[in-house]
Amino acid sequence: MILLAAVFLLAPQEVLLEKAWEVEFDQIVLGTPVIHENLAIAAGRFGNVKAINLETGAPAWEVKNENGPLSRIAMQRNQLFVPVWNHSLIIDPVSGKVRKKGAFYAGRIVAGESRLYLTSGYSFDAAYFLDASDVVACFDPLAVKESWKVNCNPKKVTSVVEGGGRVFLTGEDQIEAIDTRNGKRVGLAERATKGWPLHGLVAGQRLIYVQGGAKAAVCYDAKTLKELWNWEGKKGQGAGFIPPLLVGEKLILFPLPDVVSLDTKNGKDAWSLALEGPAEYSDSPPALRDKEVTVGVNGKVMSLDVAGKATWTFEGAKSETNPRAHQPVWAGDRLLYAVGTKLYCFKPRESPVTK
Repeated sequence: MILLAAVFLLAPQEVLLEKAWEVEFDQIVLGTPVIHENLAIAAGRFGNVKAINLETGAPAWEVKNENGPLSRIAMQRNQLFVPVWNHSLIIDPVSGKVRKKGAFYAGRIVAGESRLYLTSGYSFDAAYFLDASDVVACFDPLAVKESWKVNCNPKKVTSVVEGGGRVFLTGEDQIEAIDTRNGKRVGLAERATKGWPLHGLVAGQRLIYVQGGAKAAVCYDAKTLKELWNWEGKKGQGAGFIPPLLVGEKLILFPLPDVVSLDTKNGKDAWSLALEGPAEYSDSPPALRDKEVTVGVNGKVMSLDVAGKATWTFEGAKSETNPRAHQPVWAGDRLLYAVGTKLYCFKPRESPVTK
């Protein structure tokens, strides 16, 4: 840690990281890996789910399914959930034992505080396509069954966000607020600012989405569903591809090649920073560790502090043909980063000892 802290002061430059290990998957790695105890767990497009020892890179277990998952796996209540439609799996993350197969039906999972939200509308064919879902189901991990289900026809949803005892089902035209306990509607509003929301979060009393279209971010009152502000990014930037980060009252967006910070109260720019791009679609935001954000772009890793100052860069992996690179995640002092068909782990590089 001392080595890395020293490097952060020299902004921006090559960070002192080196490859600890790499693991090849059957096809592209779907999403940022899940970290559980001393394991990094990820799924490949053709169905294999692998757990790898963080320290050594040795395989801990592997589960194969005849059908491939379509989106990132999720952890909830010490259980691993793998969405593969009616072949979905629940796995013990330590042993790799399949606890149940076909326990739920989903192409995509959104993990809430204590529940999972199951949706359709997710596909992969050389690239990700996040389509609208016509049904959203709430799944109780402890009872291992659905608690409730909402039919979203005719106005389908692309974003499911939980916060404050509500889950918000949002599409191009409207927001529907649902009580997480019983699935009852507690709010409904038409959206004045159109656009398909891809990711969102709840920041206190505010509900914020990033989306495609001219208005790249839109904020609502989480109780009344009244629009409070919207923010317009540069033309051609994919502000909605990468989930935003919330740091205090600041919202950090990733319309790569830029990174932008907004005040959640009014949507005003706090700072912006030019990095590289364009962005690949990701289910997970860039890695946040202390006051530093680490962004991945096609094998390259770039970090900045939450004040908007670039700190370091690292050429983590050689770009493949049409690479699909999700956002990295820290596990202690190790950085996990999935690029194409490989999962990489990087560790602090030891400085040569001089006498």
